[in-house]
Amino acid sequence: MLKISTIDGTDDIVLRIEGKLITPWTTELESAWQNITDSLKARRLLLDIRDTTSIDESGFECLARIAHVANAGILADTPLTRQFAEKVRQIKVSQKERGQ
Repeated sequence: MLKISTIDGTDDIVLRIEGKLITPWTTELESAWQNITDSLKARRLLLDIRDTTSIDESGFECLARIAHVANAGILADTPLTRQFAEKVRQIKVSQKERGQ
């Protein structure tokens, strides 16, 4: 199960990801991200994975693509979610994937 919430703040927009970020639910995250790109403007995007319990390879690739393209921060607070965040930061995203 996956739940994605958008929290619209003054200085940032948070995509809160809860549950399992696995295939085929990565398309839901991509869609949620695409839906907020126009409203970001000068605000920062934060990916909140503090309540994420599992991520497969497609989930890591999706998070990495969003993090790189949007220069997003990642919110993590447990050893598991910090490990997830570190793996996302280590994934290299090609220019093609960045949409450039």
